Amino acid sequence: MKRVGIVGMALLGLALCILLTGCTDQDEAFIQGTWIYAEPSVGGVTPQSSVHTNWTFARGRVEAHSCCDFRPGMTGRYRILGSEDDLLTLELYDLEGATDTDTLEIALLLNRTRESLTIQGTGPFLREDS
Repeated sequence: MKRVGIVGMALLGLALCILLTGCTDQDEAFIQGTWIYAEPSVGGVTPQSSVHTNWTFARGRVEAHSCCDFRPGMTGRYRILGSEDDLLTLELYDLEGATDTDTLEIALLLNRTRESLTIQGTGPFLREDS
């Protein structure tokens, strides 16, 4: 009887692990690639008619660039802190470039229907054409 209980608990633990990481793996697979957002107006601050921001997620690496930022873009690594429904929370670390911090936590809202992301409340970011 004890043996069945231990085996049952092990199987339950394995099922939970697969279930939880399955969601995360799907979310991480969804964000892979380059995402572009174009702000239609910069309020007369610069002569450009729009600001383009790119985020690239590639197997644990992250890059972020903006066309009108005078500093270099930001590069580093990311890890998933949490995944609930369509909200993915990432920790960015080993950051270099346009940042004053070594780590940063960001929230991504995934919209699979529209193939878009909202990053830190800004968006929609659309997948770059390949």
